[in-house]
Amino acid sequence: MANATSTGLIISKLLDNKTLDTYARNCLEDCSELYSGAGSSIQSGGKAFEGKDYGTANAEISSAMDAPDTCEEQFKEKKGYVSPLTKENNNFFQLLAIVLSFMNLVPK
Repeated sequence: MANATSTGLIISKLLDNKTLDTYARNCLEDCSELYSGAGSSIQSGGKAFEGKDYGTANAEISSAMDAPDTCEEQFKEKKGYVSPLTKENNNFFQLLAIVLSFMNLVPK
């Protein structure tokens, strides 16, 4: 959750740049929404896990994993654009993969 929040703050700082072109700004705004949704999914997944609803927990965390990939791909759709969030997107994805790995170790 902290990583999603941190990435959201980075996106906000990037959006403060008045020289951003429309395409980059739209990508960053979409990424902001994606990370906000991912944060909600992580919270829901955590609550489901605590309640031993492992299927829902897995689905919520898996859903959150879409955010960094979708964010990254948006920048790649237009030639010449490089995501300023590549490091953050990769880190977030890897953290969620670790969470899923640990969740799969829990006896059901």
